[in-house]
Parts: sequence; C-alpha cells; structure tokens
Amino acid sequence: MYDYPLGLIQTFNDNVAYFNKFVSFCENIYDIKKFEYTDDNIDYYQNIFCSKVSNFILLAIYSNDVDYKCIFLTWEFDGKKLVWDIPSGGLPEKKEEIRKTIEKIVKKYLPNVNLNTISPISSVSMKYLHGTKEIVHKGLVFACSISNIKEYSKNNPHLRGLFVPINDTQNINITSSFNEDIIRFSLKKIEKMKQGSNTSTNEIETQKKYRGRYIFHDIFFKKLITFIGYLYKPRKSISKKRYKELLFDNIPSGINYILDIAAGDDASTIKYTEKSEVVVLNDISGTALDILARNSKTSKNIFFTNEDILNANFKHNSFDVVICKNCIHHFNSAKELTQLFDNMVKWSNKRIIVSEIMHPNEVSGLWPKIKNLYYERFLHDVGSSLFTINNFENAIKHFFINSQFSVRQETYLTVMGINYLVIIDKI
Repeated sequence: MYDYPLGLIQTFNDNVAYFNKFVSFCENIYDIKKFEYTDDNIDYYQNIFCSKVSNFILLAIYSNDVDYKCIFLTWEFDGKKLVWDIPSGGLPEKKEEIRKTIEKIVKKYLPNVNLNTISPISSVSMKYLHGTKEIVHKGLVFACSISNIKEYSKNNPHLRGLFVPINDTQNINITSSFNEDIIRFSLKKIEKMKQGSNTSTNEIETQKKYRGRYIFHDIFFKKLITFIGYLYKPRKSISKKRYKELLFDNIPSGINYILDIAAGDDASTIKYTEKSEVVVLNDISGTALDILARNSKTSKNIFFTNEDILNANFKHNSFDVVICKNCIHHFNSAKELTQLFDNMVKWSNKRIIVSEIMHPNEVSGLWPKIKNLYYERFLHDVGSSLFTINNFENAIKHFFINSQFSVRQETYLTVMGINYLVIIDKI
C-alpha cells in the first residue's frame, strides 16, 4: 500500500520531504507543466527565508461570474513602473492543511469572495547557491475558481490588486520578482478552460448559504429519511447499503488507481482502498471533503481533490476505474453532459461506472415525491435535472453503445428510488 498524503486535506508544517511527495503525486495524476530554474548566488537574508519557508504556492485566481474570464492580479511599483503578479505565500511552519493556507491567501486579498475549486496546474523548482550550499525552493501553482466577485472590494480599503479580463493581459508589465513564464502559462491555462457548470457553482453557494440546514440534515434528517424509506419501501427493494455493495463488487481488484469524480461525504468510498493501490476522491464541495476526510484519517492511500469535474486537469488514461455516482442530474445541458462523459472516457484506461438515481415519478407512491420535495425546498438542492429511465437509457445509448465500449446496464429499486447502474468497459 502506498503512503501518499491526503491531498489538499493533508496537514503540512513545511516538511520538505512530505511536500516533495505531494508535488510528485500531483505530477503523476495531473497534466502539470514543470518549471525548473537555477539562479545566481543569494544573500544571507534570502537564504534565511528559503531555509525557513522552503515550500510555497502561487494562486491563479480566476472567475467566470461575468461575460468574460478574468484573473486577479496583485500590483506593486518597480521603481516608477506599475507591475503585476499573482498572489503567493509560503506554507507556514505551524501545522496547517494546504487548502486552509490557500483559503487564507485568497481571503487576504479578496475577503468577501467564495473560493470554489482548487486545481494544481504547474510545479516550480528554484535552485539557488549560498556559498557552496545549494538551496532548493519548490512550489505549486494552483488555479482557483471563485465567485461573488461583485462583493470583493467591500470592507477592504487596502486592496492591492484588480480583476483583469484575460483578453487585456497581453501587454501588461509582469513583475520581475518571479519568472514571467509561470504567470503567462497560468493566464493561458485559464483562457483555455471551458465554461464551468453554473449548476456546480450554484451548488457551492447554496451549501454555504444553507450550511446550518446541511449540518442538521447530516446529523439528523439523513438518518430519518432512510428510516422512513424502510417503513414505506416498495416490495423487492434493497437497502442503500446493499446497492453500494453491488457497485463495489463491480470494481476490479488489484488495480492501481480509482477516481470518484463526485465522492461527496459518502463514507463508503473509503472502502475502495480494498480494491486499489491509490484512490482519488474528488468533490466540488470543500465542506463535503472535510466531512469525508474525518472518516479516513487511517487510510494512507486516499488523495482528496477539489475540482470542477468539467475543467479537471487529470492526465489521459491515468485511472483504471472512473466512478460517477448520483452526479449526472447536477448538469443541466447536453453540452455539459457531453463534456462530462468525454472527460471520463479520457481519464479511464479500463472501466467507467455510472450510478444515477432516477426521477421520483418512476416509483409509485407518495414517499419518493415527498423526499424529493424535501431536497428541493428545504435543502435547495440544485441537482434537479433528474432523468426518467427512458431518457437515461437514450443518453447512455448515444454516448456509449458503439464499437469502442462494452456496456452492461442494470436497475435496482432501493429505499431511495430507482438506481440505474451502468458498467462501461473500453474495448
């Protein structure tokens, strides 16, 4: 079993070896560009800084809130010339999750925005000489999507930056304090990103707005809904636990990498570690990852990621199995669905497993409809594009019934409704 860090959830205290391990694993699963530089001798004060803060992060903070993509750039004066940079910071000496460090840097510059997703896009290695001693300063560049930029300037009269449209960054003066290549690369990377799902952004904002309700749901109502479901379960239905076991049984044993693109706070995903050397659990919600991480502290081969799955930067064929469960109804256009399926095909080298809950009207009785109203009206769940069985089968047929794939489809009636399970193997 590999002993990998727990991704963005991992607690760091500027441990050089552990951060290098984190960077190495990111380079393994992400399509990351590596920047390596050797600089001249550094003075005493630079040496002290690099020794105390040997690892650093750079943030390409971008937003799709408006009609054009824009990036947040900090500014300063180099002599009398205005120059631009991207926010950065060193990992603190005290123990702290890397995601918390990123959140603090974002809030330092943009106190009122919502940080949505965090995606590593490049690594940096700076080598210096202090006398005869070589000093290595290593870091990661993250693309961070945010929302609510209209509120970013409130209550902060000391802002040192501006949101700049990507199209207007060609002729700006980049700071000489760091290599221009990295900033220009970050700008191009963001420019190429497809429009993320509006549904995904709304989901994050909804969970933050109704955080108290979601906490109460997790503690109390989730168990109550399951209990009522058992009281009113239709004949021949199976338990949620049994259905998850069926999904688990379709994961081959002895594989190297599994990706769950929307793990949520489902603790059953931790069991994937029994089948695979490394399990990558992704979710667009940082809150869901926090809940899940608390249940997986003893697992050494789980890596948490916080991606908008439509823009995730994973390498081609990097996972043996890609799992997509109860996620499709959160995308509300054919374009988004096509992008989602294309990504899963691109990342998987063997198998794709799709599990989706069907529209409550597919089940007789009042309970499925009442449960659905609870999610829509109380939790304000934005995943409202539930499929009928017929529409879901047509979508699977359109994307996967061809000479490239072998497809097996099964339906199961559970206490939550009809679940459709699809096993797709690359031929």
